[in-house]
Amino acid sequence: MKTNISKGSLVKNVRSNEIGVVVEENRAINDSQYYKVLLDGKIVSWFKPNIKTVEASDERTCRASRRHLV
Repeated sequence: MKTNISKGSLVKNVRSNEIGVVVEENRAINDSQYYKVLLDGKIVSWFKPNIKTVEASDERTCRASRRHLV
């Protein structure tokens, strides 16, 4: 199942298990293969194939993520 990753999406890096929020697609690097993600108050670049969206219905995950992002 393919998911739509857009600005503001809550996402998980499947390699590092970190959770962040997509800030924007990074078009300057490798033809949009990276996204800029807010993680622990910093903006980092994540490789597109390593990103999975987090379901908003998982309220516990969402609450825990928000605490680490700010």
